[in-house]
Amino acid sequence: MDLVAGSGERGGRGGALAERAPAKLNLVLRVLGRRPDGYHELDGVMVSVDPPADEVWAGFAAGLAPGRLRVRAEGPLAPWLAGSGVALEAEADLGQAGALEHPNLVVRAAAALHRAHPPKPGAAGHGVELRLVKAIPVGAGLGGGSADAAATLRALNRLWDLGLATRELEEVAARVGADVAFCVRGGAQRAGGAGEALRHVSVRLQAGCILVVPEESASTREAYRLWDAGERPAHQARSPAPVDGAVEALARGDLAGLAASLWNDLAVAAARLCRSTERLQRILRDVPACMAVSVTGSGCAVFGLVDPAALQTCKQAVERRLREEGLRAWVFAARIPSGGGGGL
Repeated sequence: MDLVAGSGERGGRGGALAERAPAKLNLVLRVLGRRPDGYHELDGVMVSVDPPADEVWAGFAAGLAPGRLRVRAEGPLAPWLAGSGVALEAEADLGQAGALEHPNLVVRAAAALHRAHPPKPGAAGHGVELRLVKAIPVGAGLGGGSADAAATLRALNRLWDLGLATRELEEVAARVGADVAFCVRGGAQRAGGAGEALRHVSVRLQAGCILVVPEESASTREAYRLWDAGERPAHQARSPAPVDGAVEALARGDLAGLAASLWNDLAVAAARLCRSTERLQRILRDVPACMAVSVTGSGCAVFGLVDPAALQTCKQAVERRLREEGLRAWVFAARIPSGGGGGL
């Protein structure tokens, strides 16, 4: 299907708008308890990381009726998305209530924006087609689905000429998923509530990370179920000290202090759900340049904090160890936090 150029477009596939969707990394994740609504109260520090990053392309689709949305996933990791049970193609009527409960998070995001801020008359003479180029591993704790949903909100904001500010997009995002608001804003944020209550974190340091993602996936729901059942790190203090320590270290430009503050209350659950998690952490710890190692989100991805000058050397050392031990995993080298929320 041909994509029809929209106003305010940038060049690309058939004149479609493009938005980059960076992954997210949990430097600190504290789980403070289960809430009556079934969500968990959180406190932590999240940063954007790129690579890995997906891309979202959006354009009006000739022959698709106004109010209709078609989503297609492609790219190197699209088969892994299909393997996790998410259809590579989906279509929905954004005006129908069922679209808000669609299994595809991108469809839910588009429907939520359509309901909260309908396109202006004449701004959408056709339906919309979204193309997702998947490069973020699925079920790894990197927020790929949330990143795609956030990029969809930004892209449709431009395509439909809504003129919404970031704060307005975040309000819609908070109704779509816990991490979507963060992915709209990007950068470095302290996240409370279920992850949607954001406070900007000042960053005055240069830091890098080696991100290692096995060919496994973990269910976030199952990770929290295990946490509820008592699968937690041995030191389960209620103090927010690791979060405060990370915020202060980022503001001071203290890489060693940040390394000392890395923490994830779901790490034990992640190790239960992903057999490779502990082994990959050991490989990272054996690399001299890695200052500290942790798990992001509910796993399976693990990362090592390094000085930016050592990024490529560290990446090569990790890749060599993986080959020696016969392990298959994606390895990414990135500076943190990366930018977020911008178009391509």
